[in-house]
Amino acid sequence: MNKLEIVMLRGSSGGAYPFHAHPIHTRLENTGAVYALTNRKSDAGGREYHSIICIGQTGALEETLSRHRNTPWLREHAGNCICIYFERDEEQRSKMEADLNRYYSPRVNLLKPIAISLPQKFNLHP
Repeated sequence: MNKLEIVMLRGSSGGAYPFHAHPIHTRLENTGAVYALTNRKSDAGGREYHSIICIGQTGALEETLSRHRNTPWLREHAGNCICIYFERDEEQRSKMEADLNRYYSPRVNLLKPIAISLPQKFNLHP
């Protein structure tokens, strides 16, 4: 795994969560995690920053990411990074996912039903 950095994401509750950032095509363990797909860029001073595209949670990280990596919405938003917080407990993952989504309101929200029709292979709800 090629880890880039630790990214602190904040929830609407005020909680802060340390996420491990990796290039989007990094193969990962197929375990429980909360994840944020981002567009990672450098500013004029060379500092790295992330624009959050979507936040989700899963019990099978690699399986879920393999469905997301080549979706039109990820390409449209120039997704190039996956930030991961490993958590095996589904209830904790769901709470964290909702907390983060409330704070960031990402461009693609996996908690809200999508109002467009997508082919089965692009289903956003794992």
